[in-house]
Amino acid sequence: MKNKLKFLLKGILLSSLLTTCILSFGQNPTVTLNATTPLTGLTPGATVSFQVIVNVPSGRNLSNFTMMYNYDRAVLTHISTVQDPNFSAVGGSWSPNSKYKHTVTPFDSVSRMSWSKSGGTFGLPCTNQVLYTMNFKFNGGVAAFPIAIYVPNVNPTGSRLATNLSTSSGLGTYNYSTTWLGSFSVDGSYADITSVAAGGNWATGASWDLGHAPNNSNGNVIINSSTNPLVVAANVTWPRNVLINPTGKLTVNTGIAFSLGGNMTIDGSGANTGSFADKGTTNIAGTSTVTRYMGGNWVVGNTFYQSHLVSSPVTAQSNTIFTGSLMNKWNEVAYNWDPMTLPFETMAVGKGYAVSPASPGLTATFSGTLNTGNTTISGLTLTNNSGINSGFNLVGNPFASSIDWTSSITRTNVNPTAWVWNGGAYISYLQTQPIPGVIAGEQAFFVQATGAGSIMIPNSVRSHGGAFWKADNTNWLTLKVEGNNYWDQTQVSINALSSTGYEGEYDAIKLMGSPGAPQLYCMIPDVKVSINSLPTLDESSIVELGFKPGTEGSFTITAQDLATFTASNEFYLVDLLTNKTQNLKTNPVYTFNAAPGQLEHRFNLTFSTVGIGEIGASRLNIYAVGKVVNIEIPSGVKGDIAVYNLLGSEIARKAVEPNSLNKINLNVPSGYYLVKVNGVSYTANGKVFIK
Repeated sequence: MKNKLKFLLKGILLSSLLTTCILSFGQNPTVTLNATTPLTGLTPGATVSFQVIVNVPSGRNLSNFTMMYNYDRAVLTHISTVQDPNFSAVGGSWSPNSKYKHTVTPFDSVSRMSWSKSGGTFGLPCTNQVLYTMNFKFNGGVAAFPIAIYVPNVNPTGSRLATNLSTSSGLGTYNYSTTWLGSFSVDGSYADITSVAAGGNWATGASWDLGHAPNNSNGNVIINSSTNPLVVAANVTWPRNVLINPTGKLTVNTGIAFSLGGNMTIDGSGANTGSFADKGTTNIAGTSTVTRYMGGNWVVGNTFYQSHLVSSPVTAQSNTIFTGSLMNKWNEVAYNWDPMTLPFETMAVGKGYAVSPASPGLTATFSGTLNTGNTTISGLTLTNNSGINSGFNLVGNPFASSIDWTSSITRTNVNPTAWVWNGGAYISYLQTQPIPGVIAGEQAFFVQATGAGSIMIPNSVRSHGGAFWKADNTNWLTLKVEGNNYWDQTQVSINALSSTGYEGEYDAIKLMGSPGAPQLYCMIPDVKVSINSLPTLDESSIVELGFKPGTEGSFTITAQDLATFTASNEFYLVDLLTNKTQNLKTNPVYTFNAAPGQLEHRFNLTFSTVGIGEIGASRLNIYAVGKVVNIEIPSGVKGDIAVYNLLGSEIARKAVEPNSLNKINLNVPSGYYLVKVNGVSYTANGKVFIK
């Protein structure tokens, strides 16, 4: 296919190239630009070539003219300009004497190349003589290829463009910036551009697979930044689509405008969902969609099935997207789930729902205007203040990104804990501790109201969290149990403002999860908690741990964040069923077997030398089960054991039975008691709670 543009030495082109030829006036010399390759329907990477052809009538010669080509260098990349090998046959050779100067006023996009004839004046006539061939790489998109011809020194007042060279008096007076004499059009498909996994700045070439920031050659912008987010740090207007892959992360910084002329698609069709943390101002002209895959095994009549707690990231989303699934609302008054029935309803922003898809699951597509900006979730209730299990409300992260559960989220008559479902158990995040608990995008979670309550989630807490929790403060211990393809955790922290009893500001009630999942929790008198804050950590501290296995099997408990305590602290896990004790500092993973119906108070957690006296390499452990005090005594120990109330009165005493588990039955009121082992050469003290 050939496209021709012909001029009476009025044709030339603007781009990234300037070339100089020789011209004299008389009969009409002509310059023809001939496309030797297709110019339309191109695919990125194709080559586009033009020939510059001159015709000089007999008896005429050429003196100085310049050809200009002004093209979009994002769409076309100059590869080479090649002199025609036959040109010497008409009077000498031509060679470039300057190349690519990128600021030729007033054409900021113009590059320059000048040509001159060596070996004398070129005055011979020529017909259809190829002067040179220009080769470009097509990068994608659409670009005009306007052409102009510049003849210098036509008169003393300045440079002009030639519009008609039929006679020497026919020169025009058109200026650089106002007149182009013709244009090709080059077009084809756009080239998609993908951000690299390491993320970076939108405007930096190193952040993209093509080595440049998105430009006119590009079509879809694909966000694949998973290790670090891609950040929009300066105002961006992008005319086409943006797709965020399932592990991709895109952030718009505070105070930055991000304008999108196409569609925004956030893909969650797999195990992960893309994340868009819009902390600035985003305007999307097209459609915004967020997909989320949810596995499922629900069938009518089944009482054990997989559930997901979800929240809509867009406004005015109908729950028709969950057709065929079991969908429930939380009933704060009854402390129970209420099935949702027809008719369909619009999902409220910031409200949580439970969805249980039928097998094998579904991919829900949220479509509408993305929620952004500071968001207040109001109408939280405490209907019946009947105890510590009252006032639970299911709310939701309203954004297409995670949020950090920090004190920046303001609360009115709401406790500082968020309970987040991990598929089998509720994981607690305590806002008053400096722990950025991460709540995923489109994730619903529980909060506990202490009256007519509300929470305000500011745009500033949006993030790209990749885990359910993380801890970076000191004196924060996590015990994570795994088994039956589920996991749960309980946490112990040291907070001087807390007490040994339950306090909503510092402790988190344990919400039980799936009946088939293991559940691990701390046992404060009359309360089961998932976060237990203690005022101090000393030798008398004992944390009672409850465990429910869900089903029979093998389980592991892993101690995490031990390094956040001082190096002198020691931590011991005492298995009350097997009478085994393990130092978690030296071996943080404990493996055990369990079955439903076994002892609920399965473990004690002791610290440093709490209840432990050194006897060579052996240690003895003191703990209580119900109203029985248990003391593990190694061989070779002599002495007696005494039990005191907190007033110092002795209430029981017995002689030590070496190499055995010593038991003392107490008929006393519930409370804490002190136990002292008086050995021949040492003593050991412990504190136990008698139920």
